[in-house]
Amino acid sequence: ESLAAAVYEEEVATLCDLARTLRETLRPGEALTAMLRRMVDHIDAGQTLARRLATLLAAAPDEMARGGRELELAISELLADGVRAEVVRDDVSVGAVMMALHGIGGAGDRPEWRAEADGVITLVIDGLARKP
Repeated sequence: ESLAAAVYEEEVATLCDLARTLRETLRPGEALTAMLRRMVDHIDAGQTLARRLATLLAAAPDEMARGGRELELAISELLADGVRAEVVRDDVSVGAVMMALHGIGGAGDRPEWRAEADGVITLVIDGLARKP
């Protein structure tokens, strides 16, 4: 259980570090797009590990919740950057984006998962874009 918690913490830290790096190196809308696509890559690469960690960490819901809050904050900052730059709509919550990511992660057993996950992220990105 403690090993699973350490692995989970490292995964969360890696994703949060990625979000910070993208914020520093890309324009706001591009950073958000890159992060969401990288989240799908991360989910894809870690499907088996994620299921095992979820099982092992079921007895440690506080750890899972804390990691979720950290990831949500990282995505929230990217969204806020996009709103300030007027490239992202201001009427979509970070919770809605997180729900889409959770839905993608939860559908990992679908035979065309990767193509469908990419399609969902494209819908999310297009839906977040501020229209002129």
